[in-house]
Amino acid sequence: MKKIERNRKWLHVFSGTIIPIAILTLPRFVIALGLGIATIVYVGGIEMLRLNFSKFQKIFNKFFGIFLREEEKERLTGASWILFSSLVCVFFFKKETAVLIINLSIWGDAVAAFAGQKIGRIKIGKKTLEGSVACLSLCVLLMVFIYPIILQHTFTSLFIIIVSLSITVLEFVSEFIPLDDNIIIPIITGIIITLLF
Repeated sequence: MKKIERNRKWLHVFSGTIIPIAILTLPRFVIALGLGIATIVYVGGIEMLRLNFSKFQKIFNKFFGIFLREEEKERLTGASWILFSSLVCVFFFKKETAVLIINLSIWGDAVAAFAGQKIGRIKIGKKTLEGSVACLSLCVLLMVFIYPIILQHTFTSLFIIIVSLSITVLEFVSEFIPLDDNIIIPIITGIIITLLF
């Protein structure tokens, strides 16, 4: 795995852990306000300056270039979409649902990427079957052993299967959808959970 991709995944994993912890421990309005301010400052301020002013872009790239893909130098970064999707999740879904989908979507994507790069042999497009199996396995394990402790709630087998498959399938097909996977996966999975459960 390229150094930039590795750096990105670790950064995403960090945000995919910190945001759910904040959702669990702080009042909903505080999280919504904090994410709203962070989104406005980062997307409306930093990103707009970076994309429109070359001098600011050079400064930004000097400090954060290790996290940027080549195509992100001319468009919004993954961090923008994580902030925005987290804000949407907090506003429109239950607290437990927001924690699940933010954490699982980011961790599932990271594990799929790491496994795909390390042990992936069966390629389908840019993805690997091994990466998808790793993503599915992680989702199942977390919902069986970890989330019941954190959320103090056990999940039915049907819930675990549907949510795990949703995350895995969306992660797999995200390269064919013209939207960032950081917004596709959590929001669609959140809608599925809300409609079915």
